[in-house]
Amino acid sequence: MLFEETRSITNLLMPECCCPECGRALTDFLGRVDRRFCSVECKNKWHNKQRAPRRDKEAQRIVRILYKNRSVLDRIMRLGFHSIDLPTLKYMGFSLAYFTSMDKVRHRLVYTCLDVSYELTPSRIKNIRVLAEEPGCKSMEEEVAV
Repeated sequence: MLFEETRSITNLLMPECCCPECGRALTDFLGRVDRRFCSVECKNKWHNKQRAPRRDKEAQRIVRILYKNRSVLDRIMRLGFHSIDLPTLKYMGFSLAYFTSMDKVRHRLVYTCLDVSYELTPSRIKNIRVLAEEPGCKSMEEEVAV
């Protein structure tokens, strides 16, 4: 009696008779009665597809922040400055936590945001400059125009 009740509850919770990934009938495979996928491969593919949109949204959010940081740095350089204090930088919308790389150069940390490098001190960022472009690389303006 208990086995039949458990089986009916399982059928109510998981009424699917086929694999949600490939569509094959689950009755063709050995295993648990309440299994949902025909194989481990199908299970992994299905779960990876479910997670993909969240990862894409997170990546897009990070890219937006990086481009915003690059835009702020570009605005500072166009005004003729190569150094700016942190409160002003944050007010302009710059996020210190997001950068594309960090290198140690002569005992100093040099951060890079896309194609702009800068040094971070406790009160300001300094030595803001565009990295030298390699031959054949598109500039930032060309990439945005495409």
